Amino acid sequence: MNDHSFWRFKILTNNSKKILSYLVNNPKSNISINQLSRLLDISVGSTHQILKEFETEDIVLSEPAGNSIIYHINFNNTMTRKLVDELRSNEPQENVKKTKIVCTIGPSTDSVAMIRKLIENGADVIRINSSHCTEQSMLELISNIRKANEFVPILIDIPGVKVRLDKFNGEFFFKKGDILNFCSNKKEGCIPVDHDGFHNKMSKGAHFSMDDGTVGFAVEKIEGDIISCIALNDGAIKGRKGINVPGLNLGGCHLTPVDKKLITFAIKNKVNFIGISFIKSAQQVEKINELMKGTDVKLISKIETQEAIDEYPQIIEKSYAIMIDRGDLGAEVGLERIPRLQKKIINECNYQGKPIIIATQMLDSMRISPYPTKSEITDVANAVLDGASALMLSAETAVGKYPLETASTMRKIISDIEGEVKYRTFEDNISRDDFTDVMGAAVAKITNLIKIDKIVCITSGGYSARMLARHKLPTWIIAATDNPRVASIMNLVWGVMPFLVNIKIDNSGSVEQKRKIVMECLDNGLIEKEDTILILGAVFPNNRKITNMIELHKVREFIGYFKEAEKK
Repeated sequence: MNDHSFWRFKILTNNSKKILSYLVNNPKSNISINQLSRLLDISVGSTHQILKEFETEDIVLSEPAGNSIIYHINFNNTMTRKLVDELRSNEPQENVKKTKIVCTIGPSTDSVAMIRKLIENGADVIRINSSHCTEQSMLELISNIRKANEFVPILIDIPGVKVRLDKFNGEFFFKKGDILNFCSNKKEGCIPVDHDGFHNKMSKGAHFSMDDGTVGFAVEKIEGDIISCIALNDGAIKGRKGINVPGLNLGGCHLTPVDKKLITFAIKNKVNFIGISFIKSAQQVEKINELMKGTDVKLISKIETQEAIDEYPQIIEKSYAIMIDRGDLGAEVGLERIPRLQKKIINECNYQGKPIIIATQMLDSMRISPYPTKSEITDVANAVLDGASALMLSAETAVGKYPLETASTMRKIISDIEGEVKYRTFEDNISRDDFTDVMGAAVAKITNLIKIDKIVCITSGGYSARMLARHKLPTWIIAATDNPRVASIMNLVWGVMPFLVNIKIDNSGSVEQKRKIVMECLDNGLIEKEDTILILGAVFPNNRKITNMIELHKVREFIGYFKEAEKK
């Protein structure tokens, strides 16, 4: 795969559409690169690149013909049929989803083929839940992800400080009213808990829940280290399931030795994101950042406790991104508070320009059904309307029966509702001394005054693109960067199309640098000659995060200027 494959499975570019449309409508034609280039008015280089991408995926087949190579469409490939369906749907490119999808892989999707299909069906980030993995199995998963698509970002979710059931085989089924015994020391007839002294933190009459609050228990009595509980509903539990006890204090905000080992593992294996569960304070985030200092791995803080709710603006400020785990959070603070807290946290993340992921039971019924419930569809749509950067699928794609259908369904819901997402202005709160704030407000104003077809954001670290994306603009942001790691992490940012360019970005804002980037975008079909584009970036940043350059161009005039200059 070449550099443009960051968005190979997400967007069918205009030039790709032209080529695919011709080959589909002329299935018996055998045509060379030069012939196709002249016929469709696409550069030879771009035609060659697109055909090679199609050939890599077996969408087109090639064969030698004298001194040339000729190409024709391969209708026997499922990916071909998928792209043809997309082409025939006549869906405008601007309606392709801007809200990203995080897919968790597990037994249902851990092969190279299934990971590739998840990406084809809408996955932008692949998540590994370390709670259910060994180090060896994680290495195998990372290898499979990179074989499927070397550019898709990887998120490793780390357990954090939490009481969990210990490992045991199979499932334990129970009925409402059954008595279950829990114990931190493995004993006959007891369900094992992995936290020493758990019985000392419980009391008669206390309530706790498991499995994202789907099963509940009330403590009947405590004898020694055995906690006897009555089941409050029918259910089943497996080993390593988390236990939620509202208000339980496990002693500070430290990381466990297992957490530290997993962080080291994630850094060593160059994943893109680390998600830390049960973050309690901004101070804890600072300590984790210290462990990750000097790396380009980004921290996603998971908000799922009352302590985190108490200082979520400060936690957001210290983190690269935020995840709201609605299962554990609902068990901690009460399910009825989730909608209001979700909106508040999303608003704060957008204000600070931080990606925000909404997680837990987005399409939970699709674990066992090929169709979602109407309430799940509404939940997904409302998270998009609230302004979430990304939505996450957990068990649905890790162990569910219909992982590909689930990812595809989420993509369709997102694509349908995104036209209703409202532009966000932060003009009342922007700092007049913050150039990036001012420039972002200016770009938002410009896009309201005239139609901008694409924003080309020249970025070395992703900051300018991320801060612009918070405005939820109607225009795609092409994040042009020379750093593959930066291009990967941009897959998590709303409305951003990562694009790896073949020129060194030096923040000089040179005319030649902008010319080459625009020409690469044009050659790859990301922009067209008739487009109006806005170029955004940082010039002479002097070691600080800043956006201080805006230019407005018609692509044809921009290209024409350089052609005229060459004649002179």
